[in-house]
Amino acid sequence: MIVDYNLFSPGMSKLKPNTLTVTEQLPDRMVTGDGTSRLSENGFWPSYNIPYFKEVWKLSGYPAKYMKLGDEFSYDQCPRAKIFKREAPKVNSMDDAKRLIRYNHWQDDPLSLKDARNSIASRYDLSPKNPSAFGAVDGKITNWVQMRKLKVTAVCGPTSNDQPVFQWSKSKYNSTAHAGVPDRFDFPWVNMTMKFKN
Repeated sequence: MIVDYNLFSPGMSKLKPNTLTVTEQLPDRMVTGDGTSRLSENGFWPSYNIPYFKEVWKLSGYPAKYMKLGDEFSYDQCPRAKIFKREAPKVNSMDDAKRLIRYNHWQDDPLSLKDARNSIASRYDLSPKNPSAFGAVDGKITNWVQMRKLKVTAVCGPTSNDQPVFQWSKSKYNSTAHAGVPDRFDFPWVNMTMKFKN
C-alpha cells in the first residue's frame, strides 16, 4: 500500500485518484490498482493477509479454501474484516489508530469467534484451535504531519494490549528458530525519523 501524500492535504472534501495505490504479488504475478475510491467510501483501507484483488485471491487458492471453510477466507466477510468495519469509525486520533492496529479481544469479542487468530493483531500462539508461532509481529502508523517530517511511529512484537506479553523462553515455541531476536516482546511505541546519507 502506497499513499501519495503529494495528492493529499487536510480538509480535502474528496481524495484525488491514485492517492492510495495497492499492490499484491505472487511469485509470477503482480496486480496493482487504485484503492482510493474504496478508501474514500469506507474511510479506511484494511489489510489482513487475504488478497483484495480477485485475480490474486483466485491464483492463491482461496476459492477452494472458501468453499471448504467459508467466510474465514473471504476478504470482505472474514472476522478481521468485520472487526475493522466495526472499529475503524471509532478512530479519531493517533492513539485510537494505535489501539486499532494492536486490537485483540478474542476472549470477549464475538466477531473473533473465540480465536486469537481472528482479531486485527492476530496471535496464533494464543489460538485454542490451531496454535503456532505466527501472527502480527509489529505495528506502524503515520499521518500527514509526520510524513512531512519523514516520521513514522512503530512498535515491535505481537500485541500485548489486553493479552500476555510474548516471551520465547516462556512459550512452547522456544525451540522454533529465533536467533537474533529479543526473548521478550514488551516494547513501547517509538517515533522514528528517516535520515538520508549524502
